[in-house]
Amino acid sequence: EQVYTWLGNKELEVGYLEGKDEDVFNKYRVKKGVVEYLFATILLEDPNHFVQSFQPTNISEDLFSVENPDKIEVATNMINRISRNGKLSKISYTDNKVSFKDGETAKVKVYYTDDKIVTLNLSFSRTPTHHDEEDGIYSIETSVWDIIKEIEKGTK
Repeated sequence: EQVYTWLGNKELEVGYLEGKDEDVFNKYRVKKGVVEYLFATILLEDPNHFVQSFQPTNISEDLFSVENPDKIEVATNMINRISRNGKLSKISYTDNKVSFKDGETAKVKVYYTDDKIVTLNLSFSRTPTHHDEEDGIYSIETSVWDIIKEIEKGTK
């Protein structure tokens, strides 16, 4: 079980989310990289990068299921609900060892400063790259609303 702790958003440089395309691409080649990226975007309250962690069709459905035409505002609200308004302190990641390519899952424990802990089971989809069918990039398939529902249920 890998644990990631951030003492404060300042420790996470904005450069973590930017940088060369190759670095970002390499993060998405493993599920753990996608999860690290997702939670970094939540800590940095960065809605533009946040949505990139999710499978495009699913995040689009999630964003458009809300009446608000300002989708950046919708994504920011999602971030605030996942972080519980800035209470996110650390996460731990455990890969669920399964052999099939799609439908892969991982367990992520989310820790908050008020000592609440929520375990999320995230599903991933893998998109092959143009270069190689065996190579691909992962994205989170789980609906943001399902993640929020789990967090809110687990932190009552």
